[in-house]
Amino acid sequence: MPTLVSSTKSDDGIIVVWNENGQIKDRLFTSQELSEMKIDTADLLDRPMLYKIEMELNKFVLKR
Repeated sequence: MPTLVSSTKSDDGIIVVWNENGQIKDRLFTSQELSEMKIDTADLLDRPMLYKIEMELNKFVLKR
């Protein structure tokens, strides 16, 4: 499970960035998606390195 390297607030939610096998990847999570995962958006923006990202059922999921 890759650890996030950064997160940035956008108009539509939060963009998270991670390093996967030497390749930088990113994805936008909407506020609704983050709420459904019970992710504290302020914490995600302040401390993205505490979070990991993984694929579950063809869907990206954030975990702390």
